[in-house]
Parts: sequence; structure tokens; C-alpha cells
Amino acid sequence: MKNNNLRHLYLAQLSSQIINIQDFTNRQNTSYINIVRKALGMTTRQLGHRLGISQQAVVELEKREKEGSVTLKTLAESARALKCRLVYKLVPEEPFEQIIENQIAEKASESIVYLSHHMDLEGQKTSDLYLKNQEDLQKQNLRSGKLSKIWE
Repeated sequence: MKNNNLRHLYLAQLSSQIINIQDFTNRQNTSYINIVRKALGMTTRQLGHRLGISQQAVVELEKREKEGSVTLKTLAESARALKCRLVYKLVPEEPFEQIIENQIAEKASESIVYLSHHMDLEGQKTSDLYLKNQEDLQKQNLRSGKLSKIWE
């Protein structure tokens, strides 16, 4: 019980921190290097000089960033050359608690489908109410158990 409370507290704190992050996903196929460089009034030649690469290499770098094929190391180096710092975060698509709850429901459902199938093979028909109760029990067990089990 204590571990569950700590887990919920940690997830709530983490979720509240992530909510404060601006969502830039609507800027797909955009080069932030290009945006910042232009905002600073810096040319590709000037950025190339700061990075120790050619002007054409900067154009290629911005293209690779738009395509999603630039490395974090290169982004960090570019950020420093632009007097910025790179901030790297994974932002969940929904609150962590919801991700966990959805996974628990999926895992419990898989287990009930397996149970129902094997009982049918043995000629033991199960009622929907029995299966629902078993699924609820499975969810309860998954919630109170080791969290890593829901991902197996």
C-alpha cells in the first residue's frame, strides 16, 4: 500500500511538471535551428563558422532536423552555437495514471480472453458476470502488484 501511494504521488508530481511544457508537436517538419538562427539574424554561413562547418553543411543540418534524422549531439552543439541550450523531454500523450490504467485494463482483458478460451476448450462455459468479476479481480491484483508486470 505504501509503495502504491508513493507511486501515485510521484506520477502526480511528474505529470504536473510535464503539463507546464509547451507542446511543439504542431511544428512537425520544422527546423528549430532555422527558426532560432533567423530570429537571431544569423546567416547559415555565420552559423557554419561558429560550428566549424560549411554554409552548405548548415543547410543540410537544418534539412536533417526537419526530417528527424539529426542526432541529439548535433542538436546540442547547434544550440550552443546559437547561444541556446537543448532541452530534451519525453511528453506523454495522456497522464501517466491513464497510461497505466489503460495498460492494466488491456492486460486484464488479455488474461480473461485466455481464461475464457481455455475454459471453453474444457467444456466449461462461463457467464459474462463471472468473466467480468474475474477481470475486475485481475485489475485489482495488477494495481496492487509490481507495476512492471503490466508490461509483460
